[in-house]
Parts: sequence; structure tokens; C-alpha cells
Amino acid sequence: MVVPSGYSVDVLFSAGDPVEAGATGYAGAFQSSAETERQAGGNHDGMHYFALPGVDPQKGGLLAINHELPDYNILFRRLQCRHREPGAEAHRPVGGGHFGDRSGTGRQRQVAGQARLHLQQALHRQHVYRVGGPAASVVGATVVGMLNNCSSGYTPWGTYLTCEEESTDNYIDPDPAKADNGYGWVVEIDPYGTLGAPAKRTAMGRFDHENVAFITDASNNVASTWRRWHPGCIYKFVPSKAFDPNNRAANANLLDTGTLYVAKFNADGSGQWIELTQGNKA
Repeated sequence: MVVPSGYSVDVLFSAGDPVEAGATGYAGAFQSSAETERQAGGNHDGMHYFALPGVDPQKGGLLAINHELPDYNILFRRLQCRHREPGAEAHRPVGGGHFGDRSGTGRQRQVAGQARLHLQQALHRQHVYRVGGPAASVVGATVVGMLNNCSSGYTPWGTYLTCEEESTDNYIDPDPAKADNGYGWVVEIDPYGTLGAPAKRTAMGRFDHENVAFITDASNNVASTWRRWHPGCIYKFVPSKAFDPNNRAANANLLDTGTLYVAKFNADGSGQWIELTQGNKA
């Protein structure tokens, strides 16, 4: 990296950093899943920076980060897990997390208390996610963990959307609590912790999500668009009602009802949105 004259670089967060009190972090040796669970995951993908009330955003805030894949060369030796728990060791470093800086300097991390909120490490029995939307009756009320969180998005009401890029658990894990239909969703997380526990928004579809972005019209109606990982499609989700810019709590479950569309592109350059409502054969 070449840093222009007049600028400086500080490392804020690294794979293997300790994120819980008493954790030692990665120190160069192979570790158990119990150890990796308490430290930062790797292969960061999507992220978003959230301001904190009363804190200069140039000096402190919350950074939400996705961890997409395990660091295989760190976790495994010759593709064999040292601790004979390959599924568990591969699961711990993927998912997402938050860390915060309340120092006012912009250079010191704080990963305790409200600033940390959750260390959203994937597929660990400690971290249970609500299931919202139409598929909750099939998936169940909760799901254990997240899986292969790729890129992300930010809602107009100030929540973080992290996208599960896999809908099938590629790691060996016999745990029946981790059925495949629990993964492949967009997960909404409130970094401030006031809108309830993180939730998988099933109305937005189950597939290999890459990222998500929102647009808003003059009436505060919102639409989210995103791309599916190869073979890719572009999707659009329109909630059933507009968001309320004056009452954040009113938007807590906005993404649980709405209509999902997929884009169809024609050879002449035209296209249309096709509704993906169950039973629609268009």
C-alpha cells in the first residue's frame, strides 16, 4: 500500500484479534474452536460505519464487518483439522461482528459493553437469530448462527443487512440444529440494540446473496436490490408499507412483508421485473 504524503494508516481490526474479555487472540499456533470463537474472524467483505450519539464520527463509532470465509491456512494443517473438529473450527470465523471506538481519538478499539453489541460468529450455539417473514413457519422461530456472510447493505432507518452467500452448509457438521434451510438469508442487525435481536428476513428470499442496497422515493417507499452469486440474477424487494423516518421503532419488522421480484433482461435491451410470489408462473 502506498500512502500519500500527509496521510497516515492505523490498523483498526485484524483477523484473530481478541474480542472477548480474557481471550488471547491468534498468536501463530493452531487453535481449537473454543479459542477461535472468542476472536475476530477473517476474510472481511461487507462493512458499514455507524455514528454514535454524542461522539464525533471522525473520532469514534461502530463498524459492522462481515467475515465470509475461514482462513484455512491458519485453522488447518494440510487440510486436516488439528483438533478433529473441522466443522466447528471452520464455522467459528465466518459470520459478522461489530466493534466500536468510544475513545474520541479514532485510533483505539473498544469491544466491550454496548459498543461491541454482538460478536456475530457464525453457526455457534450461543448465537441464535430470530426468523421473520413468511418462511418462519417452515424454518422455525430461531436459527443458530450465520453462514458465509458476503457483502452487506444499510437501511434508511439505520440497520445493517448482512448477506449469507451460501444456502448450504459446506462444512462438516452433524448438528441437527443447523438445517440448511436456516441459511441463505439476509440478516438484519440493529447496531444500537434497540430494535430487537438480529433477524433473518425470509421475505427477501433464500439464495446465495451477494449484497443489498436501498433506494427511497419521495413518499418514503423503499426498494432493495441485490445480486445473487454466480449464476447471478438481480432481485428487488419492495416492503408492503413505507418506512417511517420519524419513528425508528416503527420500522423494526418492515422487511418481513413485501414482494420479491427478479429482473428479466431481453435481447433488445429492454427488461421487466417478474414477481416471485409463490404460485405465480409468469
